[in-house]
Amino acid sequence: GRRQGRILDRILNCMIYPFSPTTRTLMTKDIKTFLRDTTQWSQRFLLLALVVVYLYNFKVLPLDRSPIPTSTLRTVISFTNLALAGFVLSAVAVRFAFPAVSLEGKALWILQTSPISLRSMLWSKFWLNVLPLLFFGELLVFFSNMLLDVPQWMMGLSLVTIFLLTFGITAIGVGVGAIYPKFDYDHVAEIPTSFGGAICMVLSVAFVGAVVILEAWPAYLLAMEGLNPGTLRVPEFWVIAPSLAAVSVLTIAAVIIPLKSGLKKLEALKNQ
Repeated sequence: GRRQGRILDRILNCMIYPFSPTTRTLMTKDIKTFLRDTTQWSQRFLLLALVVVYLYNFKVLPLDRSPIPTSTLRTVISFTNLALAGFVLSAVAVRFAFPAVSLEGKALWILQTSPISLRSMLWSKFWLNVLPLLFFGELLVFFSNMLLDVPQWMMGLSLVTIFLLTFGITAIGVGVGAIYPKFDYDHVAEIPTSFGGAICMVLSVAFVGAVVILEAWPAYLLAMEGLNPGTLRVPEFWVIAPSLAAVSVLTIAAVIIPLKSGLKKLEALKNQ
């Protein structure tokens, strides 16, 4: 009862300590609401099952039977896995990040009349979703690459790419969710299946595709270096750096544009 509540409060305070007091208050409210919603438990079990099946598939891949050298094949599969992990993150974000604003329901009008700014509310939704999605995405990529036994450069590229992808995908989810809110719903599952949910999924997949395209050529060069050592005359980092810089710029745009657009839509609703 009360003791468990105090323990939960202490854990939450430690987790969200770096944020501002207003953001911490909003995040605490959303976390407690999420934990008390029994309809969400089935989604958590499905995510756990997804992780197990996802990683198991990499463990049983018959790589030794392929005519392509095993080391090169592992690198190719690992790079393909970046796109696959991005699509999985997009689907999870549509289910959890996109409905974040809509779940406020009538309480949103209370927030609009309170001293709490809509900007703080929107950013609290972003941080609340980006942290678990980041953990989920990095977990998938790290362990799948461990099972594939990929080179160090591929492991580093995968972890950094998923880090950037998660920020962009989450911002698209929260921002588009604010642009196309659905406050009149009978069940939470109706929100992701709305028109806005489809737009969110399309934009997220397009973002993932753009990132993969930007990194394809340097990944190909490094994979060929593993197949024919000595073809590259520069360190691995300098081959990857330009594409990572381009992906970083794209990610910044993917974070700022949807959240700014979502904030403008919420402010327009407030003035109506």
